[in-house]
Amino acid sequence: MWWDFQIGGGSLTPPSRKTPSPKRKAGDPATPMTKQARLDQVAGPSTSATGRWCEDCDLETPINQWAGHLRSLQHRANTCVEQEEDVSLVKTSFKNRIATYRLSSKQDSTSVKHFLGNFKVKFVKLVGDMVNKFGHIKVGVELFGRFLLQAKEQEEVKSFNAKFRLVSDGADLEELFQQFSVILDKKSTEFQEKESGWTLQQLLHLDISINKVNPLKASSYLPLPKLIDAKKAVLNIQNSDQKCFMWSVLAHLHPTYYYLHWTQNANRVANYMPFENELDFTGMEFPIKLKDISKFEQLNNISINVYRLDSAYENGRNIIEVVGPLYFTQSRKANHVNLLLISNDSGDSHYCLIRNMSRLISSQLSKHHNVKHLCDGFLVYFSTEQK
Repeated sequence: MWWDFQIGGGSLTPPSRKTPSPKRKAGDPATPMTKQARLDQVAGPSTSATGRWCEDCDLETPINQWAGHLRSLQHRANTCVEQEEDVSLVKTSFKNRIATYRLSSKQDSTSVKHFLGNFKVKFVKLVGDMVNKFGHIKVGVELFGRFLLQAKEQEEVKSFNAKFRLVSDGADLEELFQQFSVILDKKSTEFQEKESGWTLQQLLHLDISINKVNPLKASSYLPLPKLIDAKKAVLNIQNSDQKCFMWSVLAHLHPTYYYLHWTQNANRVANYMPFENELDFTGMEFPIKLKDISKFEQLNNISINVYRLDSAYENGRNIIEVVGPLYFTQSRKANHVNLLLISNDSGDSHYCLIRNMSRLISSQLSKHHNVKHLCDGFLVYFSTEQK
């Protein structure tokens, strides 16, 4: 469906409404309602037996289409509130959504790289402010453009997105923006080259969606990404409880035959159950949160570093790298444990034991004429001049 938008200044804005229109069903804008029916609906609840009323769009949407309506171009345009020049806030009711920002440009462009280049500074500031406020967030982007199907003389607004990425304090936001830009440019180019007949007429705006994330809520088993599992550097205990932190630490303290010889049985909880009561978790609850780790260190004379995974699209393929730490010990002990905190798209997280850090980051050691080192627990790049 092509929504009747007014396009100006490089942004997508809703059509002006001089007088309130009669309430209508989505997909049937011409169907009038009686005055009494309208009054009844205004006075009644926002959700009827058949539909749900959207105040922003002034229409009723079937209940089974409500989620789709909230994602529609029409709804997004109607809920934009300008925050500053070329930056608007899109009102949203999605669970876990902190905010969606819309960046627009007055420049008329069909070059994705050039268009997105206008937003780099604002992206870094907006995302950086959210990281400072919330600590850990997920960021996704969606690029909108106006396309023409010449054969049918048909215009439509289409969009391309890049998957949400976990972002925490210390993340290289300029590099993240660059990775997003590469993905969006690739998707736009591929869409036009696959003989679809659509050609880009104008790039409109970039939406930046920021979601809450709780990587501290580590609980039951999650599988490792295949690229990480193949390195044989991380032990992933297959627990069914919320004690993955405890089992991972115990696996480090009590390496079994299976652990030392790296057999499949090393990931069984039963190997470490005889030692279950030797760690002190006084004042803590499972699943263990990052903020609890300093207390655990004090009670058990053990030091902990926690790292995470970061995925990116580079040179035509997906790569996964170890970044962090999410938690960095203030005092390294004789018993020091490196943990990997993995998560899925639902926000579930799981601690694993890093057995061999060098092997885990081996593919990151040489890249773009830089060397990646583990410096006091931090994974950082040094140029040849800085080494």
